Amino acid sequence: MRYENGLIKIFFSKAIRVKDSSVAETKATREAFFLFAASKWSHSHKLIVESDSRNVAKWTSKPSDASWRIRKWVLHIERLKKEIKRWEIKHVNLIPFMVRTPTFSIIWNGTRTNTFSRTRGIRQGDPLSPYLFVLCLEKLSQLIDNKVWLGNWRPLLLTRNGPFLAHVCYADDLVLFRVTSTKQVQVMMKTLDRFYLVSGQKVGLSKWRLLVSSKVSPVKAKNLSSIAKTTLTKDFGKYHGAPATHERITQTTYSELINEVQLRMESWSNKYLSVAGRISLVQSVTSTTATYPMQTTFLLKTLSRRSIV
Repeated sequence: MRYENGLIKIFFSKAIRVKDSSVAETKATREAFFLFAASKWSHSHKLIVESDSRNVAKWTSKPSDASWRIRKWVLHIERLKKEIKRWEIKHVNLIPFMVRTPTFSIIWNGTRTNTFSRTRGIRQGDPLSPYLFVLCLEKLSQLIDNKVWLGNWRPLLLTRNGPFLAHVCYADDLVLFRVTSTKQVQVMMKTLDRFYLVSGQKVGLSKWRLLVSSKVSPVKAKNLSSIAKTTLTKDFGKYHGAPATHERITQTTYSELINEVQLRMESWSNKYLSVAGRISLVQSVTSTTATYPMQTTFLLKTLSRRSIV
């Protein structure tokens, strides 16, 4: 991974000023510093060093000089750790100041009213809101990853020997995956409660749903839903027009798509359209209406035979 042209380089190059130019003597040292800065946001706090073969050849050409450079580089890294920690504490404390101090005024009938301060904290639509919200979700992801790494959170295996999936975040939507058991649901709720105490972000109970496998008994599923303080569901419905859960694809899966196309075709005044006009309208409707569902699933051949899509 290289961060030379990324946001991390811009962020840390402006946030931290290093007076000693020897830290950035070679390309490998710069890359190692940016990777070290990026690793500060992960839960492992491990140092990853990346360099190309040319810089390695320069460093190993003189053993004594190489050992001196490495020792000097380690000292600089330790110094940068302290600087980053001081910077984090200083600038994290500025965030509440930036949220509480701004004042607002309203233009009413061409006249500006008196200024007032916000009383309910940051709200949706504030320019600073997306950045803080993304930082909060990043912290939640780190909490979940830490639970997975410790073995407390047992994620869902995509295949028998393949990767696992613990959570998926998209904007303000969150999907959590774990093994179906009472202990795992308790771990999930404790993680969300801890996240709420730290960030103030709470899961919307009106949109909170629990989906379990069909192999789970109804009694156990009801017990899990009571622990999670939510209701059970067999289908999450659609997410941005696409089915959130996929089963065996049937004509029922595309029932809404079929009805939408038929309604649009029936609304036309066919008696005022020529054959060429009807063909153009049918092509425009079928090419745009079915494009988004086809990004996630294949259309059935029976729909094409019926000339609906």
